[in-house]
Amino acid sequence: MKRRDFSSSLALGTAAVFAAEAGSGGAPAAAAQQSPAMPHIVDTNLSLFHWPFRRLPLDELPPLVQKMRSLGIQQAWAGSFEGLLHRDLSAVNRRLAATCKQFPELLAIGSVNPQLPDWQTDLRQCVEQHRMPGIRLHPNYHGYTLEDPQFERLLQLAGESNCLVQLAVAMEDTRTQHPMLQVPDVDLTPLPRLLQENPRLRLQVLNWRPHPALLA
Repeated sequence: MKRRDFSSSLALGTAAVFAAEAGSGGAPAAAAQQSPAMPHIVDTNLSLFHWPFRRLPLDELPPLVQKMRSLGIQQAWAGSFEGLLHRDLSAVNRRLAATCKQFPELLAIGSVNPQLPDWQTDLRQCVEQHRMPGIRLHPNYHGYTLEDPQFERLLQLAGESNCLVQLAVAMEDTRTQHPMLQVPDVDLTPLPRLLQENPRLRLQVLNWRPHPALLA
């Protein structure tokens, strides 16, 4: 697995491209210097800090942000690799929020694990304390399925809070995973029902590659 290859990311659609909006309050200061004809490029699937199993290119913030700027990426929605295996997600989210404040291009996306005690507090801190626009979920790394009642409750609360939910289907190809930590892709079968039951929910699926049979 490699750190996000930006050119590949754009080709695969992991970076969203929006028309530039004059005077947009949410755009970083660097965007104002772009030509009006330049697209407003937003990478919606960035992860900060260190992948747990080996060092990756651009896993330090200054060169990562410099690379973003060189490619014209004006904003990146940044989750944290620490959110995969750390149990103290409150501390993970504090570090992420503090780091993203140093770079106007980075928008912090928090981590919540509905299997942990008092996960509602983690969600509330993301929304109310850190002012994060969304959260990123890793059901396969956190040991639950999309049919888990706590997960369904989390979606309900996120919808009521107008909090975007990013659902990561995978973080690494199953063929290259560490032999002591084999993590299958998330089964999305229950997702259509959950979306129907939560009409206010805004949800983005990350890292999903349809099987060839689904594309036939």
